[in-house]
Amino acid sequence: MKVSDYINEAWEAVTAAGVPEELQELAFKEALTYLRQASTQPVDRLHPGLPHESSPRPSEAGNDDEDAPDLNSFLDKLSLESGADREALEHLYNVEGNVIHLRPPARQLGSNKKEKCLRIATLLVPAYVSRTGEQRVPAQAVRNECKAKNCLDQHFAANMNALRQITYGGSGNKRDFVLGGNWESFFRDAVEAVIGEPGATEDDS
Repeated sequence: MKVSDYINEAWEAVTAAGVPEELQELAFKEALTYLRQASTQPVDRLHPGLPHESSPRPSEAGNDDEDAPDLNSFLDKLSLESGADREALEHLYNVEGNVIHLRPPARQLGSNKKEKCLRIATLLVPAYVSRTGEQRVPAQAVRNECKAKNCLDQHFAANMNALRQITYGGSGNKRDFVLGGNWESFFRDAVEAVIGEPGATEDDS
């Protein structure tokens, strides 16, 4: 099963269960973990760059150092592919299992909800593509981060039409993002807009 399939199936389970909105993010993470554990094929065979299920996640181990080598490899690869400053990326991303989060607070992502959602998509889609090697990124991964940053609203789908070098499409729970060519300059611009000078970002949200 692909990472995109895990994410889509986990979200479908959460919505079908009628989980209250304020608990959906936690329920989604738990459902995703359960699906990965239940799979008969080891996750590291599907995506060798991702942590094996037997490795403790930061929330379980209580120590971010457990994921440090994998996070560093991810940041090194993304920096090489995009041309973005490696130190800036370190201030920008955090990884929990298969989920990529943005470290900066919502106020640094834009001046309104549309701008914030577009910037989140611009930063997350290339990151997921770099980490998984898959060109398609489930829309729910971006929606969840927008929700965590309090900028998700009913105009999400329409706003995504303004993305550059990233295509948003599909229907129902099968919507996804596809990374196009020549995305690197738009990605670097987004990184610079959020981070500015390396070291200027606080790790709050």
